[in-house]
Amino acid sequence: MSKTFRIIQLNVRKQGAVHDSLMNDEQTRDAAVLANQEPQARRIHGRLLTTPMGHHKWTKMVPSTWREGRWAIRSMLWVNKDIEAEQVTIESPDLTAAVIWLPERLIFMASVYVEGRDASALDDACDHLRKAVAKVRRDTGAVVEVMVVGDFNRHDQLWGGDEVSLGRQGEADPIIDLMNEFALSSLLKRESMIKCAIHGTEHGSDHRAIETVFDAPWAAPKHPERLLLKNAPWKEINARIASGLAATPSGGTVQQKTDQLMTAVSEAVHALTPKAKPSPHAKRWWTVDLTQLRHIYTYWRNHARSERRAGRKVPHLEKTAQSAAKQYHDAIRKQKKKHWNEFVADNDNIWKAAKYLKSGEDAAFGKLPPLVRADGTTTTDHQEQAEELLSKFFPPLPDVIDDEGTRPQKEPVGMPAISLEEVERQPFAAKSWKAPGEDGLPAIVWKMTWPTVKHRVLDLFQASLEEGMLPRQWRHAKVRKDHMA
Repeated sequence: MSKTFRIIQLNVRKQGAVHDSLMNDEQTRDAAVLANQEPQARRIHGRLLTTPMGHHKWTKMVPSTWREGRWAIRSMLWVNKDIEAEQVTIESPDLTAAVIWLPERLIFMASVYVEGRDASALDDACDHLRKAVAKVRRDTGAVVEVMVVGDFNRHDQLWGGDEVSLGRQGEADPIIDLMNEFALSSLLKRESMIKCAIHGTEHGSDHRAIETVFDAPWAAPKHPERLLLKNAPWKEINARIASGLAATPSGGTVQQKTDQLMTAVSEAVHALTPKAKPSPHAKRWWTVDLTQLRHIYTYWRNHARSERRAGRKVPHLEKTAQSAAKQYHDAIRKQKKKHWNEFVADNDNIWKAAKYLKSGEDAAFGKLPPLVRADGTTTTDHQEQAEELLSKFFPPLPDVIDDEGTRPQKEPVGMPAISLEEVERQPFAAKSWKAPGEDGLPAIVWKMTWPTVKHRVLDLFQASLEEGMLPRQWRHAKVRKDHMA
């Protein structure tokens, strides 16, 4: 259970390298939401291409509508996949909103970008937010707290202090009106706010990342450790399994025999197999050298900023900071390209690479052709396809089901004794790294431990056939859907 609800907000200034830097910052791993403005996003052939396109730890949300031209959207949300969230439709390419379900509260979260020196843009944004919040509160019928973060390009003494010039006073009045209307001055409960400050890491944008932390617990499930079975010490594992089985009696019911075997094998494999260390970075292509370059850039950027605040603009510090930023961003682009080239060069990745190159609903991997109904009409969307498949595969039962009565019974067919060769043939015929079942052990485990467990497995199969009983572990299966080209 995470005790805090962290939000990181940053205008990435339409730079993919800045966006990658933010998402690969180890300090953002436990954040609940990343709210970005001005992402690098283009609309090409009707598809929205963003940098990055997706992430295994975050759910990407983009505005419901896109504009034509170079920059199709100007806001995004990345929600931690351990958090339940649903996007809220707002007809604006500059606003992205979602409802986030926490154990004790509902939060309306919006990432906003408003173009500067455009009064109508601010009025439109406030109107969209007003309608969206009202609709969410009406539909949920519960207390919904509102959190709006973004780049409004407006100044006011309420948040800028006395440094805001008199000429800019009043330009943020629509924002203040919206805050008053929805009581946004406290955001969440005032006593629940822990921190609201500039994030310490620099990523190369002309904006600073803002970190906001609230005392709002949310459940973060623990992910199982990944076993490095290719590096497993099979000799030691077999010796430990043999020792464990020797210490347990071979008799008992089918279920007891299964539990004894599974306990011995699982305990030995999990105890002796090395575990994969979770990467401190979000992407596998990220390197320690990139992190070091980020630290260097942050140092020079902070040094130059400190001098500016003291009223001294030092040219060589400004130039050094700019050079460090360029070196850092260039290194990110080169490392991504290098990783991609190495990935494509591996023939085992050909289908995955094709999926990355053309992802989305228009790709062959995610496309289901229209289905023809019994009346000759065709389905038009995924919802109708799902309903048609459900009705065909699971038709409704008849209203009246007659008793079948007594049916003739045939003599049972004699079952010859099963041999060790027959049993051995099955695990070795399976693919070694095929997706495992509930025990988490793929076929390679049984192949490598077969000399130790083969007689126990044979005894288990013979007992199952003789008693007509299936152990609990054999009654369940994990089914995974694979898209075929």
